[in-house]
Amino acid sequence: MLYDFIIVGGGISGLYAAYELKKKGFKILILEKTAVVGGTWSSFQYKTSVYELGPNTILSNSDELLGLIEDLGMEDELLSSLLSSAKRYIYHHHKLIELSSNPLQLLNSGVLSTLGFLRIFLEPFFHKALTCRTAGTTRKPADLNTEESVRQFCERKFGIELTDVLVKTFLKGVWAGDISQLSANIALSNLVKLEKKSGSIFFGFIVDIFQGFISRVPKNLFKGVISDEVELESSLKKEFSKNKSTLSFKNGLQSLTQRMADELSESLKFNTEVESILNVHHENGESTEFSAHEQQYYLLKTNQGDFKAKSVIIASPAYVAAKLLADLDSKVSASLASIEYAPIALCAYVLPKAKLKKELKGFGFLSADDSIKVLGSIWASELFPERNLDDEYLHISFIGGALNTSIVSAEIKDCEPSHLWGELTAELSLIYKDWAKEPLGKEDFKLLDIKVIGKAIPQLNLGHGKLIEDLQKQLRSDNPKIHLIGNYLKGVSIKDALRSVTELNSCLV
Repeated sequence: MLYDFIIVGGGISGLYAAYELKKKGFKILILEKTAVVGGTWSSFQYKTSVYELGPNTILSNSDELLGLIEDLGMEDELLSSLLSSAKRYIYHHHKLIELSSNPLQLLNSGVLSTLGFLRIFLEPFFHKALTCRTAGTTRKPADLNTEESVRQFCERKFGIELTDVLVKTFLKGVWAGDISQLSANIALSNLVKLEKKSGSIFFGFIVDIFQGFISRVPKNLFKGVISDEVELESSLKKEFSKNKSTLSFKNGLQSLTQRMADELSESLKFNTEVESILNVHHENGESTEFSAHEQQYYLLKTNQGDFKAKSVIIASPAYVAAKLLADLDSKVSASLASIEYAPIALCAYVLPKAKLKKELKGFGFLSADDSIKVLGSIWASELFPERNLDDEYLHISFIGGALNTSIVSAEIKDCEPSHLWGELTAELSLIYKDWAKEPLGKEDFKLLDIKVIGKAIPQLNLGHGKLIEDLQKQLRSDNPKIHLIGNYLKGVSIKDALRSVTELNSCLV
């Protein structure tokens, strides 16, 4: 059988691409090398709660995601919590400090010094001229067209203290990366655009708010006239249009990928690992010589036999895509192989509530202390009221990242989590010491699961945008029927991954 599209990889990107293409009537096949779909999406039940060993929540800021949830009829399974309502903490100065969006509360919290705090409000006056620190050296950006790292950009705009304490810490939770290497054009794309547009991030925010208000005036004045147009907007998009929320499902995020798999069951082939992709030309099924009348297709050689497709969508990580394209295009393969990934170890565990004198209510914490190895923890049982436990807290801690590869690499090599677990509990005991009734020990934490992902989060470092642009151009030139989707192209969020599918679909129509 000759398929219109074969999708390599049954993660969220591959499933979404297959789902959208099947709706359009294409003949598709998904090849997944494992026995389950979802990629790193893994949900597990613990009593009346749920923990995730992969992405923990999704945000309501993706039109693709909200449309998909409605299309699958999963609204009743959805859990939501206002993004602004959950408390967030930072471990800094050897204690957990609650972060606030209120400027006065933030100043009083002690997260930043008074000078570091006041430096934020001087941002409009620091446009191009300041010298930036980078790994002990200095440089002066030539102009706003010069690509900067996150560190260079934020130090120039907000100062060294805020960059070291807040920016570096926040991006640990998203990228687990090195802000001296991460591209500001990608990791902070909205802020970079605001500066280029208005010369100042603050002024840019004000202009955007004003323009947004002006754009809504005609709709409010003539609401009766355009009511039919307004009603076309999905109910979920309306619900989350004003207040962004953290989302999950009653049985975890894997519910979404499993529902998609159920819809695509006839087009899914499990335990099928693609070994190579060949570009085949033939005439009348016999000749392999090139001619004006030749027929072309792609032959995917797998451990379960060969499969043919007019087009191939690779929804695998960059390092897997690199191997698959090695025979087709060595240059594109080398570019993909050069994309670095940060390793992560995820540890799920429970802690008795009786051990603490303060309630752990909120989203969790991130660590600003470089002397400890834990990046942060998500208080999974506190994210949604439906997941609260009576006498325990269910937490997930993250260790590793681009700046701490040794502990995760050692665990992968040794396949023995005891050392990792011992170090983590020692650090957690230190972090929670002010909130504990008495010093916590390893025996107070009950380990549920440890998952080590050697290549977890792609690092979209300096030069990444140009690298992706060049390899996409190369593919369009030599193999226009080979397509790439995933979270290593333009951003690591689920929204970015789904958007890569939408952009591909717009090109295929």
